[in-house]
Amino acid sequence: MICYPLLGQDIRSGWKLWAGFAAILTVYVALIVGMYDPDITRTMEELLASLPPQMLAAFGFAMEDTTLTGFIASYLFGFLLLVLPLIYEVAAAVRLVASMVEKGSMVYLVGTPNTRGKIIRTQGFFLAGSQGALFLYVGVLGAACAGYFFPGQLDIPAYASLCGGAFCLHLMLGGFSFLASCAFGDTKRALLWGGGVPLAFYLLHMLANMGGRLDILRYATVFSLFDTEALLAGEGLGYAGMGILAAAGAAEYLAGMILFRKRDLSI
Repeated sequence: MICYPLLGQDIRSGWKLWAGFAAILTVYVALIVGMYDPDITRTMEELLASLPPQMLAAFGFAMEDTTLTGFIASYLFGFLLLVLPLIYEVAAAVRLVASMVEKGSMVYLVGTPNTRGKIIRTQGFFLAGSQGALFLYVGVLGAACAGYFFPGQLDIPAYASLCGGAFCLHLMLGGFSFLASCAFGDTKRALLWGGGVPLAFYLLHMLANMGGRLDILRYATVFSLFDTEALLAGEGLGYAGMGILAAAGAAEYLAGMILFRKRDLSI
């Protein structure tokens, strides 16, 4: 069970942050989908060929599938939807727990008839729910833009798999940020760990994409479990990665809740 009054307060205090990131993603999704054109895509490839291929690969712009779905997978799911939602998740996770502990407002909450478990379940529910709402919005928006600009060209099942895979990835990343926020009683350390570790994973992901001897680094980052090529092809490996990420995210949320219930909140 969760505390509905607290959930309502979370929504009232957090909707501006969510809406801000939704607005930013709206602009990028509409621009990227609207940019697609087979002829323009070939021109872009010629222009990008003048840049170091390792740099393009690092940012996920090494596109081999020139269909609309492949274009979106490379230019939207290859970089923007890996980074921008992460910034929201770290900020929201810190605000929901560590910031409240640091300011002392969490002490007043646990002094109400609501149990610690109920309070922290509410905070976790809001964060995970807002993540889901963000990716649902982006998924519907991208499909709507594709349907408007290029009717019938988007592979809906493959696109839905990409959206689901990206959500599972961020469920794991957001879960880690939530765990760090529950573990530390100050925003500085919560930001350092909750944002620093996912960022380190992403940097390793970029280095691994450059190939060569750095390819081995893909085994050291969770981003490798979000395999866009496997998801586009409908391969079981891509769905297995989704399952692992979702399970890891759920475990992190649970661990954060258990840790919060046991920690000392005295000031």
